Amino acid sequence: MESKKWIYKFALVLIVLMAGCATSNKKSEKADSWNKVNSANEFIGTWEGSASVLIPENRDEYVPGSSIDVSIFLEYMGNTNAVNASLKKDMNRFLTDWVNVNEIKQMGIAKDQLWEMFLSGPNKDNTVTDVGNYFMVSDLSGTADDFLHEKKGAFFINGNGTQLKMVFHELVEFGMGDSGITELILNKK
Repeated sequence: MESKKWIYKFALVLIVLMAGCATSNKKSEKADSWNKVNSANEFIGTWEGSASVLIPENRDEYVPGSSIDVSIFLEYMGNTNAVNASLKKDMNRFLTDWVNVNEIKQMGIAKDQLWEMFLSGPNKDNTVTDVGNYFMVSDLSGTADDFLHEKKGAFFINGNGTQLKMVFHELVEFGMGDSGITELILNKK
C-alpha cells in the first residue's frame, strides 16, 4: 500500500512539473514572436536599446580596428502625438584605439585633439556633444505617425510587449567604414 502512495505522489509531482514546463514554453514562445506595429498605442512607453558597431582597420587612413557603442532612446506617452527619441554614439573606445595607432602617437596627437578633429568633420549636423565623455547625441524626435510610417524601416513588437524591434530596409552606417546595423532591439523600461 505504501508503494502505491509513493507512485501517486511521484506521478503528481511529474504532472505538476510537466504543466509548469508547458506554461513556461508558451510564455517563451509568446515573447519570441514578433508582430508588425500597426498602431502608435502599441509602443506607448519608454524604450532603450544598444548595439556595438565594428569599425575595420584602415591603415591608409590611420583608422584602427575598433568599435563604437550606439544606443537609442525612444519615449512615447500616448497623450500627445510627440515621440522623444535620441541616438547616442559613445566614441570613447574608438578614440582610445585611434590615439594608440603608431602614426598618431608619432605625431603627438592627444585624444582630445582627435575628438575635436572628429567633431569638426561631417558628423556635426543635428548633434549635441559631451566633450568630457566623448559622446555624440542626435535628436531623432518626431511624431508617432512619423515613426509608425517610417519609409526606411519598420517596427515590430514581441508577443508580451516587452521588446520593440527596429528593422531597417537598408544598412544604417555611421560614416566610418563601419559594419552598420540592420536592426536594433529596444527593451521597455
